[in-house]
Amino acid sequence: MKLSKIGDLNFKKYKTEVFATQDVIRRLEKDNISTANLIPAAWFWYDSELFPAIDENCDGKPDERFGKDFKLVYFTSKDDATDMEKESLLRSTTTIKGIKINYIGLKNAPDKSKTG
Repeated sequence: MKLSKIGDLNFKKYKTEVFATQDVIRRLEKDNISTANLIPAAWFWYDSELFPAIDENCDGKPDERFGKDFKLVYFTSKDDATDMEKESLLRSTTTIKGIKINYIGLKNAPDKSKTG
C-alpha cells in the first residue's frame, strides 16, 4: 500500500506526519475534494484523539514511552492496512461528503537516513 504525505501537525514537542493512501486521494479527487480536508486541527488531533490513546495510566499526560513522533494514516476499506492496524495506537473512521475513510494513529519510527 503506497502512502503519500499530505501534511504535518505540531504541538509543542509533538509531531505528527499525515499520510493518505492512493485510493483515498483518488476518491477525494474524483469529487473535487482537497486532501487538506483530512488534516485535522492540531488541538483536536492531540487533545481529543492521540493524547487520550497514549495516556495508559490516566494521569492526564501522554506516557513518555510512546515518544513524541507519530503518524496519522488515512485509508479505505479497499486498502490492506492489516500490518499497520496491528501497531496502531488508535483507529477510527470519518466521513467527508459521503466518503467513508478509516484512519489510524501510529508511533512514527525515526528516519534512519537523518541520523548519523
